[in-house]
Amino acid sequence: MNRRKLGPPPSWIPAAKPGIELEAGEAADPLKNIFSASRTARLGDAEEDILLQSYVNRRDHITDQAVQAELTGLLMIEKRRPSPFGEIVVAPSSNADVRDTRGVRLVLLSHLHTHTGGATDSIARKKSAAFLSHYGVGPRRYRNTLVFLAADATKIQELLEELRSFLGWKSLVESPGSLEPRLIERSKAQVARFVERREGALREAYSWLLTPLQKDPESPLEWSEMPLIAGSHTLAEGAASTLAESGLVRIDDLGLAEDIDAARSWLGDSIHSASQLTDEFGKHLYLPRLIDERILLSALQTALNAGIKPRVAASGPRRLLTHSLRLDQDDLARIAPQLLSRLLSVVSPVDLKLTLQIDVLVPDSSRPQLEAIFKEGPAKP
Repeated sequence: MNRRKLGPPPSWIPAAKPGIELEAGEAADPLKNIFSASRTARLGDAEEDILLQSYVNRRDHITDQAVQAELTGLLMIEKRRPSPFGEIVVAPSSNADVRDTRGVRLVLLSHLHTHTGGATDSIARKKSAAFLSHYGVGPRRYRNTLVFLAADATKIQELLEELRSFLGWKSLVESPGSLEPRLIERSKAQVARFVERREGALREAYSWLLTPLQKDPESPLEWSEMPLIAGSHTLAEGAASTLAESGLVRIDDLGLAEDIDAARSWLGDSIHSASQLTDEFGKHLYLPRLIDERILLSALQTALNAGIKPRVAASGPRRLLTHSLRLDQDDLARIAPQLLSRLLSVVSPVDLKLTLQIDVLVPDSSRPQLEAIFKEGPAKP
């Protein structure tokens, strides 16, 4: 075959010129762009199949132990963020793993101990009852310190499958084998997507709060079942918000003095110290559950005095009512004239905006009356 040397390229193919940089994605030879587009059209489906098959092979070889280890890692991250709880206990296998100490703790049950809404005989309920009643071989002393968070029976399986998929893509990125660079980049994008979602998926899976309670010393033990409030940054924050909103844990001392006074008939008159009272709060499920023992200090001085009664004898469970009230300078002058004087010595009156926040625990029967009072605003002289 007669092979002749090719001449210079035609004038419509520009040659790369020294010192001139091309724009991103622009080839010096436009035929390269034509070839690349043609290759994508011919091999696009084939490359997709190669990537998908490689991923499926890796995912199918991920062991259950590896998936569980990944889940444990996520739970350990939550363990390091216990606030506002004093401690988070992760996946206890026996009641000896849950220490018998004062201070409210959140127990994250194992992913094998799941719960379904409305079920009274779920594994999570049975395990929670066992942890609550005993510590080691003896009875548990501080029962009013435990709150349990269980995984939903369906959503935890979805989370485990997501973690298996994540580990499959991660394996491709770490050991790509013969994958082309473009397919490796697509694998990295998949890993990033799973990393971004997995903590949110954990909060969706661990979604059932199981809380023991008792109305009075003679009442039977009951269990409150509540779905976790969505949108929290951590499991601990979501659990605390859910419990506080339902009145199952106290995060401040509002109304605490009245509750202590109501419990005096159960506790007797032999308690004369904060340590003794805190000990009783940790023991009995019919007393308020305190997120932090220190809130007792602000209420103890009045709580231990006889005859503390609410000003309005209204019955029924109480819920927090919060109202923000705009004040003018005349209001502040009547309430705190010295404070107003000091404020006006450093700021202009036009820059001074005043708001009063009122937090009060009231029964549902009294809420309309208080809301009407708030609507009227502060009385003027």
